[in-house]
Amino acid sequence: MSGQWLGLLCLSLLAVLATLQFLAGLYCWYVLERTTPRYLFWTIDWADVLVRLEWEFGITFCPDDFRHLERQQPPDITAGELFAIVRRKVWDAGRPAPADSWRRLSQALGEALNVPAPSLLCESRLRADLGME
Repeated sequence: MSGQWLGLLCLSLLAVLATLQFLAGLYCWYVLERTTPRYLFWTIDWADVLVRLEWEFGITFCPDDFRHLERQQPPDITAGELFAIVRRKVWDAGRPAPADSWRRLSQALGEALNVPAPSLLCESRLRADLGME
């Protein structure tokens, strides 16, 4: 009898984990669909970067923020370009950019891409230099 309960418990836990994985995938798809044109950065790393920056700065990205990248093949963005977009979004929201904006952006990028934040430069390309996949 106890073996049956253990089997049912394991099966239930697996079902819950599969459901959570499915919901996490849907959320990533939603973030990418909402924020990025389809031909650009459709990766989990990019979704992670965007969500971290939205939380950190209280902003919301939209596809038009990244339209200028459609001419690049393959598309890539530097940390400095992303920083300019974040500052503009904060400014458009009616707030001044925080004094420690660059530190906060580099910390979010470092955590999302597993690179040390102090090594990030404005010229660092997210794909080519920082390994965003």
